[in-house]
Order: sequence, then structure tokens, then C-alpha cells
Amino acid sequence: MPAALIYGGQFVALALYAWAIRVLGASAAALFMPLVPIFGVLLAIPVLGEIPTTIQRVGIVAVSVGMVLAAGVSRRSGAR
Repeated sequence: MPAALIYGGQFVALALYAWAIRVLGASAAALFMPLVPIFGVLLAIPVLGEIPTTIQRVGIVAVSVGMVLAAGVSRRSGAR
């Protein structure tokens, strides 16, 4: 059962990423790749009953801030 969750989750993640590339384009879809480990940590809460550690919480915040900054930079450079 755990192997099915691991490999099934990877298949779904890659299928959604391929869909995002088709819909958004490669550069816009690449902005969402850092969300993969965040969703892994968040999915471990209900599935495995794990509580995120302090370093994982810091990582989630750091990745989120980085994504907001990257989205702002790409939005500004796309306006030209």
C-alpha cells in the first residue's frame, strides 16, 4: 500500500505538471515546481499522521516567499 501511494502520487504529480506545461507554457509551469516538496510535506499530515518539523515549516515559508518574488519579477519583465 505505501508503495502505491508513493508511485501513484509521483505519477499524478508528473501528469499534472505535463498538463500545466501545455496550458501555461514551460516558463510559467516551472514556477510551480518548488511546490512539489511543499505538497509532499502537507500531504504527509493526513496520510501518514506526521507533523511538520520546524525546518520544514521554515522551508515552506522560504519557498512560498521565493515564489511570490519570482512571480513578481516575471510579471514585471513580461510587461515590457
